[in-house]
Amino acid sequence: MKDIEQLYALWDEFLKEWPARRLRTMTLDEYTQAGSKDTFTYWLEWRLRDLGSIRGRGASKFGIFSRANDEPKESHGRLRYCDSHAWYSALGATAEEAFEKVRDYVIQIAELASQGDVDGIGALSFKDSEGRSLRIKEAEGEAFRWKVAFHYQDRKKPVIVDVFNPALLAAYTGRSASEGMTALQKAAIAKRPAGMGILEYGRQIGMTQQPCTNLIYYGPPGTGKTHKLNEILEDEYAQTDVSPEEWRNRFIAEKITTLKWWESAVAVLYDLGGEADVTQMIRHPFIQAIAKTKSSRNMRTTLWGVLQHHAIEGSIVATRNRAAPAVFDKNASSVWKLAGDWEDACADLIALVDEFKRGPQEASVIQRYRFVTFHQSYGYKNLFKVCLWVRKARPRAACGVANPRWATRPICGLRLAAHPDPHFRPSRPDSEQVPRNLSRDCALY
Repeated sequence: MKDIEQLYALWDEFLKEWPARRLRTMTLDEYTQAGSKDTFTYWLEWRLRDLGSIRGRGASKFGIFSRANDEPKESHGRLRYCDSHAWYSALGATAEEAFEKVRDYVIQIAELASQGDVDGIGALSFKDSEGRSLRIKEAEGEAFRWKVAFHYQDRKKPVIVDVFNPALLAAYTGRSASEGMTALQKAAIAKRPAGMGILEYGRQIGMTQQPCTNLIYYGPPGTGKTHKLNEILEDEYAQTDVSPEEWRNRFIAEKITTLKWWESAVAVLYDLGGEADVTQMIRHPFIQAIAKTKSSRNMRTTLWGVLQHHAIEGSIVATRNRAAPAVFDKNASSVWKLAGDWEDACADLIALVDEFKRGPQEASVIQRYRFVTFHQSYGYKNLFKVCLWVRKARPRAACGVANPRWATRPICGLRLAAHPDPHFRPSRPDSEQVPRNLSRDCALY
């Protein structure tokens, strides 16, 4: 997700490309065209996805959409098809006739938004060939309508937030999702802190915790369960356009903090050019992150011990407890360096640090979700009672072993540790933390 300044700049770019006056002369191909990234609908669904997402709700939400292939498809009661387009049957007999109504609908939304008329926007709908309101499922038409309205409102006097999920707005405002988007948008705007930008406020709402729905997709193979779940995860919990700093922090948290102490020492020395003293190594972000993860109280003592244990034979290091691999050596000035067959023994670590040095690539994505697989002895009904056990540290016992206190946190079906906030990092149980006799309780709370 881009930072706030980039998002405002993106909003400006959209309005420069699609000013309200252009909507009146917009053609069908400018509105929707498969393969084009410059159409009005592509802008709204994809290029502006970080300013309120409407993805994953089907292309029919646009009223009419361009087909990706021209294979014949039979029209049915709800949708009509031709070789190039599909549209709501009630909008007309041809694609051109349907588009005229859709364009008028979009123009009205933009005009009402610029006037700050939230009630008028809420009352709008697509019109059929006889001018009657066309009922469209809320999950489709509602999101599109409010998305258009958000981008054409007066930014100096905003009346709409870039959140188009009724459940999320209801959770934040303390209202019911059944009240409808008009009431929810008004309630949200009424709670906006004075002086807070509309995009900043939208992010604040987006961090609201929603009640667990325990939604399970079931059915025969090939019915789209996994596809639907992947759509949701990609839409809500996959972050693109990652800043270099955030990418580095995430890289260290996910790939460096899991290293053993001797591995981290190799990574740090390699990153520092092959040699360094212990003070320089301790200041390195790799060591800082690992020490924090492992709750190490004395980094210097720990690091010295690791370096000595893995020192090569013949080194001036005086120790009897040597361990493989032997990859370190030091000089009389206590400067440590990589030695011996370290390149062969540490090939994976070299590749890891090289990846870190390269930084985020163009297609870098941070996945803020994790899948969990349950033992086959548990059925679907058990998933409704699944809990995520969160380890909370307690004072160490006399034996020096931490006494964990276990608390429960509900999760939604197969979505584990998923959260839109980049800074939200829930714990998860693993084989080293969870007592054996707790495994069944962890699955059947």
